[in-house]
Amino acid sequence: MKVAIGVLAIALAVTLAAVAALGRWQSMQSGRIAALERSVAVLSGKLEEGRNKTSLELQAKCAEQARKTFQQEGYDKRQMADYTNHYSSPISRCFVEIRNTRVYGDTTWTYRYVVDAFEGKEYGTYMWHTEKGKKYWEVPPFQCEATLPSGEKKQCHSDDEFTELVKPYMEGGR
Repeated sequence: MKVAIGVLAIALAVTLAAVAALGRWQSMQSGRIAALERSVAVLSGKLEEGRNKTSLELQAKCAEQARKTFQQEGYDKRQMADYTNHYSSPISRCFVEIRNTRVYGDTTWTYRYVVDAFEGKEYGTYMWHTEKGKKYWEVPPFQCEATLPSGEKKQCHSDDEFTELVKPYMEGGR
C-alpha cells in the first residue's frame, strides 16, 4: 500500500511537472503568436503604403500622359474640348476620355473618344449631331461603339449607354 501511494505520489508529481511545463510552453507560444501577428500587421501596413505610393506615382504619370495625348490630338481647352483620365490598377493601364463639341453651320457635333493614353489604342467612340426640327433625344448617335475588356466590340444607342460601356476604363468598374 505504501508502495502504491509512493508510486501515485511520483505519478502525480510527474503529471504536475508536465502540466506546468505545458503551461509555460503554451504561454511562450502565445507570446510568439502575438509577436508574429504584430509583425504581420506592421508588414501589411508597409506593403499598403508602398502600393499607395506606387498608385499615386502611376496616377500622376497617367494624368501627365493624358494631358499630352489631349494636346497631341490638337485639342485646346479654349475650344469646346476637355478630357478626363483614369489609371486602372486592375489592368495597369492609363485611359483618357476626350470630349469635344463642334458647330458647323446650324449643326452641332458631339464627340467622345476613350483611348489608352500611352498606346493610343481606341476603346470607345461616340459621335452625335443635331438634326433640324428634332429634339436631341430623338436623334440617335451617328456612331456609338466600345470594345469591352473581353475584346468584344459592342454597339450602343445613346450617350448613357456609351458611358456604361466605357466604365471599366474610366472608373475601373466591372
